[in-house]
Amino acid sequence: MRWDEVGFPGTACGPVDPVISYRMRPLGIPGLSESSFVDSGTASACNPLPEYVRTHGPAPGRRPEYPPGRVPACHPILLGCGGPPMPEPAPRRQHRRYPIQLPFLHQAKTPAPSKAGVGWTHNLSEGGACVELAESLRPQMPLWVRLQTEEGPIDMEAQVTWAGECADPKSGILHGVTFTQITPDHLSALRNLLLSKGLIRPPKVRLPFDVPVTCRPKGRDGPPIQGRTRDASRGGLLLRLSEVVPPETIMEVTVHTSPGPLKVEGAVAWVAPPESRAPGGPIRHGLRFTRPTWSTSLAFGSLLVESL
Repeated sequence: MRWDEVGFPGTACGPVDPVISYRMRPLGIPGLSESSFVDSGTASACNPLPEYVRTHGPAPGRRPEYPPGRVPACHPILLGCGGPPMPEPAPRRQHRRYPIQLPFLHQAKTPAPSKAGVGWTHNLSEGGACVELAESLRPQMPLWVRLQTEEGPIDMEAQVTWAGECADPKSGILHGVTFTQITPDHLSALRNLLLSKGLIRPPKVRLPFDVPVTCRPKGRDGPPIQGRTRDASRGGLLLRLSEVVPPETIMEVTVHTSPGPLKVEGAVAWVAPPESRAPGGPIRHGLRFTRPTWSTSLAFGSLLVESL
């Protein structure tokens, strides 16, 4: 392929004589060598040119001559690929992250005893997690942490890598943590969790939680419905009630815990079919929280996680 008789307008480094022809041949480009592309494309590359070439361009009928290893940014061959350099690609994560939400207990590694805090994971990987906490932690702070799973707690040491800002007082503060030390058995438990729950969309991690509850359909009078919880997650509860409540019913639920009653509001997502019910036994209902608050999430996190 040949490019013949191509004229180029003047540039910041001086006009280029339109009489010059630049031909692209298999053996090279007149006026350019392979070494000519070294250190090209910068403003400083224009400085070493002779004054006449910088001001008026090469003389008619002559090929431009540049010092060895220098090609000006205004060279016609380079005009088509000008502009800022491409940014370096962002480094890829070493471990894949999964949107798994678990209660997250943390305690600063200090010589003196410190108070443990609670939060929830936003996503989780083999090497770290993004967590939502009630208070801001400084970067580089070493921690003891615990992830509460349905198979039991996973303990490890970690370090805070970054801390976000609390833009909304009704939500927690996002942090990034890197896991720095974990025993082989707990690492195996973490890997099993990621394999079993990470590929489910959305991930369904429910933790055992058995306490009494009283429920009442919102806006209705009458005695409350008695029952118990079976398990819980950040998004809802599994209830065992004494009577059937139709799906989509908005319920006001009081969870009776040892620290005190906890009131939540939710919608019945599903009801166990008749063929799966035991005669005279409780009826399973799935409750989805409709108005979750950060304080409610913290309260459930504290109830679900085992103390360090």
